[in-house]
Amino acid sequence: MDSTLRQRYQVADKLKKDKDDTSSAYAPPSASTYVKTHKSGWNWSTIMPRLFLLACLGLSPIFVWAFHRYTYNPELRRAVALGAIDHQSARIWVRALGASAFRVRYRTDAAGEGSNWSSTQWEPLSEVLEYTTTMVLSPLVSKQMYSFEVDLRSEDASASASASLLNGTFTTFPSLTDTTTPPPPFSMSFGSCMAVVPYFPLTLFDWIRDNLHPHVFLHLGDFIYSDFPFRIPFSQAYRQVMDDPAVSSFMRHVPLLASYDDHEIKNDWGSVAGENYTHALFEEAVKQYDLYSTIRNPVPRLSAESTTRFFNFSYSNLVDVFVLDTRGHRSLTFLPDSPSKSLMGSEQKHALKQWLSSSKAAFKLIASSVVWSANAHKRINDGWAGYLHERNEILDFVEEHDIEGVVLLSGDVHWAAVFQPRPWTYELEVSPLRTFPLPARDAGLEPTHLLHDKAFHLGHIKVEPATASSSPKLTYTLFYWRFFWENPSPLYTLTLTPEQLRPSTATKATRVK
Repeated sequence: MDSTLRQRYQVADKLKKDKDDTSSAYAPPSASTYVKTHKSGWNWSTIMPRLFLLACLGLSPIFVWAFHRYTYNPELRRAVALGAIDHQSARIWVRALGASAFRVRYRTDAAGEGSNWSSTQWEPLSEVLEYTTTMVLSPLVSKQMYSFEVDLRSEDASASASASLLNGTFTTFPSLTDTTTPPPPFSMSFGSCMAVVPYFPLTLFDWIRDNLHPHVFLHLGDFIYSDFPFRIPFSQAYRQVMDDPAVSSFMRHVPLLASYDDHEIKNDWGSVAGENYTHALFEEAVKQYDLYSTIRNPVPRLSAESTTRFFNFSYSNLVDVFVLDTRGHRSLTFLPDSPSKSLMGSEQKHALKQWLSSSKAAFKLIASSVVWSANAHKRINDGWAGYLHERNEILDFVEEHDIEGVVLLSGDVHWAAVFQPRPWTYELEVSPLRTFPLPARDAGLEPTHLLHDKAFHLGHIKVEPATASSSPKLTYTLFYWRFFWENPSPLYTLTLTPEQLRPSTATKATRVK
């Protein structure tokens, strides 16, 4: 073989051998080797991005809600709402931007659609009062259903009113002096703590109107959240709630009476001393509360010089309701409890005792925006647990005068309960209607008949008159639901008679001091 050709074959053989050796030397590691050198695929570099993604997904509804609260600022150009109703009058609340005046036309449904309307005089609207005011329709006939419409006077052609937004219906209460026939049963829904959530209207109010048919809805505070998750103007917060289509429709047919609590001002108002809890902030807050709520409520029980905002209303001789102002005159919560420490102030306390002594109703409901029971003890006791001397003074007054039929209502704490501060009374605590539920607390100092949390709650009271064979009867039903889109379901029922709520016949029990 030619020497040159032989050399070429030798070089080729050597290259092939080197390639085989190289392949052998760099063989991929076995599975067991991989497991040993990579003990786990989870480490901080892989975990953190996943946790961040999950946190973003979980918090995104809160971000959407917060952004919506901050940016959603409805004008509420046209709005009408029912206010306090009794046996001969009704209040109509109106807001109409740009209008110079308004009037209300009304007639009984019994008169028929072809009948003539009665009409009020034209009432001026003022920019100073943000174009809001009320008109009192009087005199009316008791136990009659009325329809009403609102007319606006304005130079701005674009300000013409939509008939569907500026009309409504209401039914007057029975007369207090009519003893010839028993009054129709009284029905009232109530609750507290309500926040607007984007894309989820408060359809709860549609359900209440269609299924419970209340004569009145009593809101026990935190109608708005002006301070959570960050502060927005008070007027903006009220307009957000009243612009909700379900709330707007409800309030044109059912009077919604509202007390105020801390979130109408600032969380735990009156409980913390500091520069953010100033009198100026309080005045700014209650100015808007007065424009959107106080002027719809019954005329407050106060003198011309007073600034308290408690009120009461009655339904025949069946029910009398006293709604407290628990934020405007309180002593600071961190002060030690003593006979001089007050949640109500002297004027309101005196008015409450007078009302208790004079009321002839079978059931007397005392509504507080904060919890009555000592069981709701917490770090900052902004409820009656921090004012037990004054609370016991009121309960002792009922006992000393043997006043029967007293039932306590409350809200605020974002859970529901039925407490029994004394053997002759019950506390019906209902919260929240629409905001974050919280874990329930029970210090065990007084009897507890129900404790329910991690849900939304609605209370409903029905009072039936006496019959030939039975006493008047109050039936309380607590409803609950866990998601915005769910309808309420009954959870608990309690039935009471005035005899069961009479101090002289109730079993004595140890009092919490």
